[in-house]
Amino acid sequence: MKRVCAWCHRPMGETPSGNGNRSITHGICEDCLEKVLAQMGVPLSEFLDALPQPVLLVDESAVVLDTNTAARVMGGNGDRRDGRLIGEVFECVNSRKPGGCGRSVHCSGCTIRQTVEHTFHTGESRLRIPATLTVGAEDDPEDVALYVTTEKVGGRVLLRVEKRPPS
Repeated sequence: MKRVCAWCHRPMGETPSGNGNRSITHGICEDCLEKVLAQMGVPLSEFLDALPQPVLLVDESAVVLDTNTAARVMGGNGDRRDGRLIGEVFECVNSRKPGGCGRSVHCSGCTIRQTVEHTFHTGESRLRIPATLTVGAEDDPEDVALYVTTEKVGGRVLLRVEKRPPS
C-alpha cells in the first residue's frame, strides 16, 4: 500500500498490508512536521510532551535524540536529549552486558531494535508490534511486555512504547 504525507501528499514509500494490523497509509513528512509545529508555535519538545505514551526520537544507530516526559519517567528520568541507546534508556539487562546495547548476541533478537531498524531502512511504519524488554538487576530480571510503534520522519524514527496488559 502506498504511503503519502497527509499534508503535502508527497510519496513516503510503501507500507505492508494484510499483517493483521491496521495499515498506515498516511503520515507526516519531516518538512510538514516542522511547518505544522512552527504554525502551532510549539517546539518539538513540547509537542512530544503532550503525547501520553512514551515517545522517543532516535537515529539510525538507535541513539535517543529526544524523549517526552512519559519516556523519561518509564526510562528512569534521563535527560530530554539523552544520547544513550534505547536499551540503556529503558535499563535493559542486556545493555549492561559486554558490548552494550545492540552489540551483544542477546540483542540480535531484540524486537525493539529490529522494529526501529526496519522502519529506518525501509520507511515502513510498524504499529503495535509485541515486544518484551528484560529490565532490572541481572540477578533479579523482570520481563516487561510492550507494544512498539514506529514512524520514520526524515532521517529519524519516532518510537512509541506502550505497556501490554498481562496475558
